[in-house]
Amino acid sequence: MPYHGRRSGACHSCRIRKIKCDETRPACNQCTRSRRQCPGYHDRLDQRQNEKPAVSLITSVKKEAQPTPDLRFVCSHLDGMTLDQGIVPQPQMPAEAIAPCYFHFNFIVTPHQRIIRGFNEYLALIAANRSQFPQFEFVFNACAMASLSQQAADGRRLKSKALENYTRALAATSTALWDPTKTVQDETLASVLLLALFENITAASASLLAWCSHIEAAVRIVKARGNKQLRTKVGSDMFVAVRTFMIIHSLTTGTPLATGIAWCTADSTYDDYASQCEQFCIRTAELNAHVSKMLVTISRTPEDIERVKDIIQQCHTLDQQYVRWTEAVPEEFGWETVDWQVYVPHDDYTNAVVFPGRVDIYGDSWIAIVWTMARWSRIVLSSVLVRATAWLHLPKDYRSTQEYATAARLCTETITDVIASVPYQLGYASKSQKSPKTKQNDNMHGDMALQRRMAAVFLAWALNGLQSQDHVTEAQRVWIKGRLNVIGTQLGIGYGPLLAKLNIRVPSMLIRRDRLLSKLHSLNATETPTEDETPAKPAEGASSSAAEDQKLTQKQFLERRVGELVTSAMGKKPEVDLWTVRTLLQLPQDIGAT
Repeated sequence: MPYHGRRSGACHSCRIRKIKCDETRPACNQCTRSRRQCPGYHDRLDQRQNEKPAVSLITSVKKEAQPTPDLRFVCSHLDGMTLDQGIVPQPQMPAEAIAPCYFHFNFIVTPHQRIIRGFNEYLALIAANRSQFPQFEFVFNACAMASLSQQAADGRRLKSKALENYTRALAATSTALWDPTKTVQDETLASVLLLALFENITAASASLLAWCSHIEAAVRIVKARGNKQLRTKVGSDMFVAVRTFMIIHSLTTGTPLATGIAWCTADSTYDDYASQCEQFCIRTAELNAHVSKMLVTISRTPEDIERVKDIIQQCHTLDQQYVRWTEAVPEEFGWETVDWQVYVPHDDYTNAVVFPGRVDIYGDSWIAIVWTMARWSRIVLSSVLVRATAWLHLPKDYRSTQEYATAARLCTETITDVIASVPYQLGYASKSQKSPKTKQNDNMHGDMALQRRMAAVFLAWALNGLQSQDHVTEAQRVWIKGRLNVIGTQLGIGYGPLLAKLNIRVPSMLIRRDRLLSKLHSLNATETPTEDETPAKPAEGASSSAAEDQKLTQKQFLERRVGELVTSAMGKKPEVDLWTVRTLLQLPQDIGAT
């Protein structure tokens, strides 16, 4: 404000009239001459007393004021600061508190909008009271921290704490399984399923042993729970989850499905088309396990030959069932091609997002998973057909048969269909214009992140089945291994890179396995030597000890051949444990072990 000088000492009347006051006291002469009552003066002493505190305050502020800082010093200090140092840090939550939310967002997908399907949604209900069940709380925290460990800055510490909780969960779950009442509880079964999921996420042991053990334990618990579990939504959802992982386990390892329970049970979670797909997958898994056992134990009698021919007929019947299922699904359950990749720059198939060919999209991730499981089962069914054909036409080369040509054509088409669906399941968003169908359904373009991680768990197993096929081209195999590595590095599913390290070839290696184990079975059953690829038979009149030595030599020879098969499957630089390779080749652990 501008300075207006010293405050006037005139009386109030003269000040209002704006005339000069002689300041005579007690009444000024101006008021006396005009016969007015002088209102008085504003005492300067009082004015000075009122102004004194303000003046003293200003004076004190001036005395305490610091000298102006050197501008060059300030600039040099600011130049040395980074952007992060210049921003005041906001309070952050610890990673342990964020982990459950992150896990729920990425691995527990509840139904939304018109979609009635979800992933692991039963966990959301059980997790609300997880503090009452230590086995579930430990494994839930372990999965949550393990899923966040790759994204958090202190991921190594978080992974260590996840492993600590996993160890506690194993002990608590083992204790609960000793109690018949706790064994059949929802929380115990959910804990076992989360233990298997933890192995999928971390792949801590670089082996499938722990995962297979957890799935087998979950199957036994489901059998103990009986049909009562289907009366509740949580029980029905967990039954479906165990059934799905049991199918994956059987298709991967050739293990027979558990008996004593009707796995093809209609439930409220899946619709009719998904239930039909489940039935096809279950029958394929059962046939695959049956053939793996039968081709080892049968001989070339007319009855056994008819049994093998019946297997071939069952394969054709099941394949026709798959074709009818694909033709009967409604339009919203199908897929649509929205893009076409012409080539891969620099032939870098490992890092290519899309393999040359079409790109298909689906209504949601759940529909894509159903199709992937059905197609994977069809590929396994074709392998069963080729194995039965190879046994039936021995010693003729099975690759010259009509059955092999048909199976190769079907496998090639199905592999192309699966590869076309992979970009969508990993979150690919097409750059092309939406078609009229996709405009009506906004869900049919580029999947959301919250659905990708759980979908990637199922996709990793299907891609493992694809990469091992003889009918996959080398470029396709390199691309599939690259996608498995992406599932591990970007989506946090540790089993992706682990499965990418396998070097198994199907059905050629399984055909070799069938022949070697069949010869070993014949040696153990009788003293008659096998037909081919064995040393010469002993001469007539040879002693019994010589025959025993001959039999032992033949057995050692065949076991060495089994060992060579395992070595070939492990590759030049083995990165997967021996148990996993022998299990995937459906070999007994005690035959050909070195």
